[in-house]
Parts: sequence; C-alpha cells; structure tokens
Amino acid sequence: MRVRFFSLGVVILAALVVRGQSYIPERSNGLVKVTPVVPIKAYSFPLDQVKLLKSPFQKAMSLDSAYLMQLSPDRLLYRFYKNAHLPVKDSVYGGWESEGLSGHTLGHYLSALSMMYVSTGQEQFKQRAIYITRELERCQKARATGYVGAIPGEDTLFAKVKRGDIKSGGFDLNGGWSPWYTVHKVMAGLCDVYLYCKDKKALEVVTGMADWTYNTINHLPDSLRLKMLNCEYGGMNDVLANIYSFTGNKKYLDLSYKFCILCRSNQILYYFPLRIKWVVLPGVDPPRTKSGKRGYGRRKQTHGIGKLTKKSGIGFQ
Repeated sequence: MRVRFFSLGVVILAALVVRGQSYIPERSNGLVKVTPVVPIKAYSFPLDQVKLLKSPFQKAMSLDSAYLMQLSPDRLLYRFYKNAHLPVKDSVYGGWESEGLSGHTLGHYLSALSMMYVSTGQEQFKQRAIYITRELERCQKARATGYVGAIPGEDTLFAKVKRGDIKSGGFDLNGGWSPWYTVHKVMAGLCDVYLYCKDKKALEVVTGMADWTYNTINHLPDSLRLKMLNCEYGGMNDVLANIYSFTGNKKYLDLSYKFCILCRSNQILYYFPLRIKWVVLPGVDPPRTKSGKRGYGRRKQTHGIGKLTKKSGIGFQ
C-alpha cells in the first residue's frame, strides 16, 4: 500500500512543479543578480500575485496542498542520511526511492513546497522546505565535499567519473541509474527554496553542489565528457545557468556548457538560431531534450548566446 500511495504522490507532484525546476524571468526580482541581456517579450507573474478563484483548479490545488503535508520529509531524507553516515529518522519510501533514482523526489518536493508557500502564504510549507534544507546542509557538512545526495553507490560512480573512468549504455553511468538527472532535481529544488522562500542557506547548499560538480568534471577532456553525456543528465545546464544568474559568478555559466553536447562520434554538428521549434523524434527520451532546451534558453537570456546543437534523434523545424 505504501508503494501505491507514494506512486500516486509522484504523479501529483509532477503536475504541481511544471513551473518549478526551471526559473522563468520576472520583471523585477532582487534575488537574481544577472538580468536578461536579450529582450524579454513576456514576463511571468510572481506566484504571490496569482490567486485561483473557486474552480476545479482551486480544488486540485487544495488537494495537492493537503497531500504535500502527508508526506514525511524524514522518509524522503532517508538515503541522504545513510550516504552521509548520519542516523536515519524514519523508514525509506518504496518505489524509486528504494532504487536507483533515490533522492530525486525530494528535489521535486522542495519545489512543490516552495511554490505552494508563495502561492498560499501558509507558513507550514515554508517551514518544511527550510527544515529539509537544513538537514541537507547537515548531510553536506558531514560529507565535506560539497556534494549531498541519496543515489546508491554514488561515491564510487562519481569518483570514477572524476578520474575519467566512464562507462554508459544510455541510462546508466558507471552502474548508476541516470545520476546527473537526480543531482539536477535536488539542485533545482534548492534553487526554488531560495527563490520562493527567500532562504539564503538554500543558495549556499546548492552552490556547494555546483562547486563539487566543477571539481568532478571541469578537467575532463571533451572525449570523456561527451561519453559521460551519453547518460541522461537532466537539466544540469539549466540549473547551473540559474546559479550563475543568482550569484553573478561566471564560473557556473562556464560550467553549464560542460553539460552541452557539441558533437559525438559519427554525428554531424549543426548550429541553429534559438528561434526554432523543438521536435522530439522516436527513440529519444523526452525529459532529456526538454531539460536541455530549457538550459539553452536560460543561457540565451543571461548570456546572449543563441546557438543550439543538433544531435542524433532530435530534430528542429
């Protein structure tokens, strides 16, 4: 029953965080240091300025908010504690949280809590997001590398990446199930806590993760880096571009380009203006292409670079 209950929750959370996990520029946001360098034709409304009237949408939001408070933060934190060699506080959830994608749901949960807080003004959502952030900070300090995560075998697989020992069959990286995808979800959730709960500690934790990412992959030659990118990497380019916009540190913008496929063996490199239609062709994992598109778009906003690369299986019109 727990697994069924949790699986339903994943669906609800996925629907709730459509706007989260990827920053959309607002006309004025003091938390964002790097403003867009290209003209923005339409800005998003701040969530605290949007209120739902009585409707099926308001009912759905009410159900979502109730469900968020039913989930246990300590159960979602289970593997974060274990991997940091800290005592656990509760049992682990079933499903993916007991498997290779362990930890990614916590990132979505942070986004959902943060947006629900700013949408409703109810402190309980902010308090829970802050609690999780402080617990992640505690795990991060215990690990002393800047990294914090819940992926099975992550220390070994990322140590291999750092020394250039990289193996991937498409959805695995050194035996791990799409680890960068999961890392991205946690980092993006922390970014949402910073943006919507205005919690500076969340920015400190996610910046520490970005520094760890730099130390892990920045030195890799393109031949090995591109081999690593054969595995699903989520929106790492997007979240690193966002961290650049929050901090003004160009190191993170440059690092975002490391999660960019410039070329691959037996494939041709093409450049296109950003004003294109993105088409996903059969055989390509949609999350990877959508996340990559957001990253390109965010970099164009903050840096003015309007180029995309074409890779096998992805078309442009």
